Amino acid sequence: MQALIHLPKDLRQWRYGYESVNDARPYIDEMVSIYLETNHATEMQELNQLLDEQVEISKRLYGEDSKHEAYKQTKLNDLKKRMGNAVLTEMREQVKEERANRFYQQKQGRQYSNFTYAPHAWERKLNINYSLMRLNNSLRKTYHDYKRERNIEEFDRMMEEK
Repeated sequence: MQALIHLPKDLRQWRYGYESVNDARPYIDEMVSIYLETNHATEMQELNQLLDEQVEISKRLYGEDSKHEAYKQTKLNDLKKRMGNAVLTEMREQVKEERANRFYQQKQGRQYSNFTYAPHAWERKLNINYSLMRLNNSLRKTYHDYKRERNIEEFDRMMEEK
């Protein structure tokens, strides 16, 4: 959770493309790459292969002087940005929940001044597991949305070639 330390206090600033996230971006990128390597290694190889094929097609169609290599990097950066925003969204939701819980606990503490609630270790572990599960689901959805869009683009390109 090193990324949380480096993120700005204002949750509205938590967007992958914002400059205020620059210090946290390496940690976010690391989370994304671990997720992709762990859960979608073969699909990422296929994506790289498809992008390489697209670059070769662009070379043949537009010549060697075109910026065909930028196409592949742009698509990979787009995936990284989408996945990074998914990570930031889940982190933002977690922070909001923690702030709400703290506020509720403080409110309860004022009503019952001799009792303040401190979550047990198993409750904190459940919260962490729940957050990880939500992050995993969000990353999976983002990745599959990206993959679906790539397939649509590929289909459109194939239809144009015919």
